[in-house]
Amino acid sequence: IDSGELIPKLEIFTKDPKYTLTQAVTKEFLTEANPEDCFVVTNFTTDTYTTAEINYTIPEDPGDKFFGEYNIKCPEKARPYTKTNGSQFFFMQPEKPSQYGFVRVGQDIGPLSGLPEIRDWSETIRFLK
Repeated sequence: IDSGELIPKLEIFTKDPKYTLTQAVTKEFLTEANPEDCFVVTNFTTDTYTTAEINYTIPEDPGDKFFGEYNIKCPEKARPYTKTNGSQFFFMQPEKPSQYGFVRVGQDIGPLSGLPEIRDWSETIRFLK
């Protein structure tokens, strides 16, 4: 991973309103991927928010490799968006079906006190338009 990929980031994408988040991410980043090696996993879904990440197969005994080294089987375009040991994910709101986003927060992310249904502040990101 080049250091530029570790900088916090927010990107917005458009999609066909008929597509789920998983379908949109797969179409945008994984059309050339073997689905056994590189795939989209939905992290959680509520009535107002869905998150997902691009994941990849890790051997049962990964040895001493950093788990990010296993994303090599994902298409090059997808690699900056694959699972890391930091917080980064795709998100979408059902009331805004023609767009979705990607947020990279990193490792320094803390809980919101008083809001037990939200794990951290990154889950409060919303489309306003």
